[in-house]
Amino acid sequence: MSVAVNKIIDKIIVADARGRVNLGAQAVGKHFAIKQTNDGEYSLTPMVVFPEREAWLWRSKEARASFDKGVQESEAGLGVPMDFSAYLEDDTE
Repeated sequence: MSVAVNKIIDKIIVADARGRVNLGAQAVGKHFAIKQTNDGEYSLTPMVVFPEREAWLWRSKEARASFDKGVQESEAGLGVPMDFSAYLEDDTE
């Protein structure tokens, strides 16, 4: 089980000729929202990116509540195993 550790790291870094800064190995492959304040301070917020076609789930309170309920029921072992193999298409042709 991994444990999240909050670290505050104070160090000075220099942006390269193209304005890039290296955030280190812990940031590899992550997405960030960047915000610049009026006084020139930057803040980065880690983000999760998902396909636009799935945005409806996050925008609809009812759909999200139903989804969350289903996840909770599944985690509690209340789900019923089902066989959906009859709905598979035959790709052998």
